[in-house]
Amino acid sequence: MPKISKEKADFKIVDAFNGLEIVDADYQEQSFSKHVHEGYTIGVINKGAQRFYRSGNTHIADENSMILVNADDVHNGESATEGGWRYRAMYPHPEHFERITQDLYGGKSHAPYFTNAVINDLQLSNQLRLLFEQIDNNASKLLVETILYSIMMNMTLRHSSMKNTPR
Repeated sequence: MPKISKEKADFKIVDAFNGLEIVDADYQEQSFSKHVHEGYTIGVINKGAQRFYRSGNTHIADENSMILVNADDVHNGESATEGGWRYRAMYPHPEHFERITQDLYGGKSHAPYFTNAVINDLQLSNQLRLLFEQIDNNASKLLVETILYSIMMNMTLRHSSMKNTPR
């Protein structure tokens, strides 16, 4: 009898900031080989834990923690617990952050660099969950963009460095 896959990942593009990809994933045995994305990966673990490589080290993100992968960072991912992990994530592009940093830094654009691959910031985790809840409930584009702007601004101010030079 063939093994029934328990893996589930629903991707969609949200009509905010000219298109933002999000995912709702529940992985039991999924293992991702090393790869990169053009944009950032910003996720919140809702159940279980994920082990992943990023920036030369292996990290574990457990329930309520956030995963931060910079654009073009080589990374992978797998379960860190027997029951797998469930998470929601968004994939903003550097240009999305550059819009926010123009407001923060007097018109200069920066693509922030997140030094820590895992953060434990309950306020941001809850804001990210609120964003996904509003998207799931078909909230207005204005509300979704307002929450998204707040998340990205707080992440930039509290958890990033400016590795890239201003434009």
